[in-house]
Amino acid sequence: MLSQSYAKNMGLYGERTGALSVIVSDNSIVDRVLVQLKQVIRPMYSSPPAHGARIAATILNNPVLFDKWNGELKLMSGRILEMRTALKLALQKLQTPGNWDFLEKQIGMFSYTGLTGPEVGAISHAQKRSRVFHFPCRQ
Repeated sequence: MLSQSYAKNMGLYGERTGALSVIVSDNSIVDRVLVQLKQVIRPMYSSPPAHGARIAATILNNPVLFDKWNGELKLMSGRILEMRTALKLALQKLQTPGNWDFLEKQIGMFSYTGLTGPEVGAISHAQKRSRVFHFPCRQ
């Protein structure tokens, strides 16, 4: 099974646009797998939005649009990596305690920082209009 979401990488937030691909080794079980998948997804939604799916299908099936989208993804992922590197270098320059290598090793828009709940709370309280977004720690 492979699941893909197009919410962030196509800017389709709130559209519930994605794909689930299942590869089976025996064609005789395809129908049974499909029945099971339909039973799982039916309670989640009655009629999913089609707008995002149409946008995604248009981009994925048009070589010119696909190449443009792919280039934009590379540009944005490169920018994220540049920002991660800049943050690591700034922390090292300030002689901030800790090993900041994880910033460049992780990928994507989000990062596991290793901060404790109280440390995250201190950052939030210190910067009322912060650009630091975080989920509560579960320890």
